[in-house]
Amino acid sequence: VRDSVGASVGASVGDSVRDSVGASVGDSVRDRVLIKHLNTCGYGAHDASWLAFYWTFRGQLPEATAPLEGMWGLARSTGWWWPFANAVIFTPRPSELHREGGVLHRDGGPALAYPDGFSLWRLHGVAVPEWLAATPADAIDPRKMVEIDNAEVRREFVRKVGIGRILAALNARIVAAEGLYELLELDLGDGRRRPYLRMQNPSVDAVHVEGVHPDCKTIQDALNYRNGLAPDRIDDARGAEWFQQGDVLLRPRGATTFKSRPKILT
Repeated sequence: VRDSVGASVGASVGDSVRDSVGASVGDSVRDRVLIKHLNTCGYGAHDASWLAFYWTFRGQLPEATAPLEGMWGLARSTGWWWPFANAVIFTPRPSELHREGGVLHRDGGPALAYPDGFSLWRLHGVAVPEWLAATPADAIDPRKMVEIDNAEVRREFVRKVGIGRILAALNARIVAAEGLYELLELDLGDGRRRPYLRMQNPSVDAVHVEGVHPDCKTIQDALNYRNGLAPDRIDDARGAEWFQQGDVLLRPRGATTFKSRPKILT
């Protein structure tokens, strides 16, 4: 929000105010007055968290809390605001705000929108292209999954479109299966069939699908590839234990060989 508000204010009033002030009173006044005020603002609705604390005491301590009446009103009615000597710049509060599980989320529209049309598109907190959030799942071509490079965006694509539709559209063939994993061979539509690792996330109700090296023939080959472990670095008898949280791997410093699977996977 800070970035979007800053960009909006800079684009709409920054250049014109800077030019007029510079022309009329010079660079020194601009530097001391304009820059100071553009970086010193009230936060409106974003002040609500600390204002709510004092709001609870307004009945018992009316005189002590009276100076906050104006701030309470601003928190109800506006976003960030900048006070000047003869004018005040106000920004609106969002016209739409949708959350699920404490993060921005909306399937079918923007998760956060402002009256001027600025919007953020989020699925389960992940920044996704507008088309992925706005388009109904049954209208999305499942083959578009292979065009997505970002792992989190691809996960949301799979969650929305459905792994069944994707595998059917890409003529998937299961090469190997083991526990949370399946090694799939997918038809990319260009005469190639390439291996992909399908993984059930053990922490959230979601499925990941990642492309792996064309030489991967087993689940262990695929895991070695995505975890950066060459076969000669794996020793299940004497190798070091390690841990994995998502794509973060924690390995002991100085170890040269490792167990084939993490001791803890979350």
